[in-house]
Amino acid sequence: MQLTPAELEADRAIYQLSLRANATLTASNYEAERSAFFEGKENPEFVYLRVEHNSMKLKDRAAKIDIPDTTFGTLLRDKLNETIHFSEFIVATSVQEATLASQKIFGTPRRDILALAQQTIDASKDDQAMIRSLKIPAEQIITVLRQRLLHYGLDSWDAIQSHEPAQGIAVDSFTKQLQVQRGITDTLESKEMIVTHEVDTHVLCDENAMIQPTYLFANGLAGWLLTQEGLAAYNVTQQHAKDAKRPMFHWAMRAQAIDWALRGSFRDVYERLLALGLDKFYAFATAFKVKRGLPRVDQPGSYTRDHAYYTGLH
Repeated sequence: MQLTPAELEADRAIYQLSLRANATLTASNYEAERSAFFEGKENPEFVYLRVEHNSMKLKDRAAKIDIPDTTFGTLLRDKLNETIHFSEFIVATSVQEATLASQKIFGTPRRDILALAQQTIDASKDDQAMIRSLKIPAEQIITVLRQRLLHYGLDSWDAIQSHEPAQGIAVDSFTKQLQVQRGITDTLESKEMIVTHEVDTHVLCDENAMIQPTYLFANGLAGWLLTQEGLAAYNVTQQHAKDAKRPMFHWAMRAQAIDWALRGSFRDVYERLLALGLDKFYAFATAFKVKRGLPRVDQPGSYTRDHAYYTGLH
């Protein structure tokens, strides 16, 4: 594909703008609020490590980017709008504003997806072996991840322990790190599934992205998350078919948890997760994921990202 100088310039400008719209969703008081919640506090009050961000200035800069009226330009415009929505999420002062921005970025689980998710949950809800999360020491996860990276000759990548609470495992393509939550990691996947999900899917996709000729293709089109996490979920269910029931249950549960969060408080979500059979630590972490970044968690609203696994798979 031969792109014009105007398309390449717009591509570069939108990428640079996107770097200014990265939300920091680390709750600095996560463990303290979890303890208070377990002792009877009605809803947590999370404090986030916010970055200085001027949304109006970002929108002014966005308005000055000249995007050609071409097919590639349409893709660029969608990416620019996604960047603006991330900016709106960062500065949102109400739960309603933050939820709307999240829905514009990640969407919301559709009714038909929620119906399928409920079927998946109902098929496993009486099987405690499927419901309980696996608790695997971070060192063991790091070992198998490093072995897989070496298998592919990806010696520029590494797996490390992270101090991010409730993170599980995350891929940072900028630092080329697989970040594993320190200590004992609550996970819905076995070590073998984690390797398939994180290395065989996400890392290989990132490596492919790094050789693409444009910033847009390298960093993902607008809405890329559904495809990326859907592909990871598909790979896990295909490569580990006989053991796929557990992650399917948890992906379905996350989709439903978003719907519950949109209609209730943090505690409402937590209590419904407990009713499914989750232990209190995993229920708290899951409720946090669907309320993450919101100014308050005692009101209806959600950070809607985590339906991407189940929706993307279907």
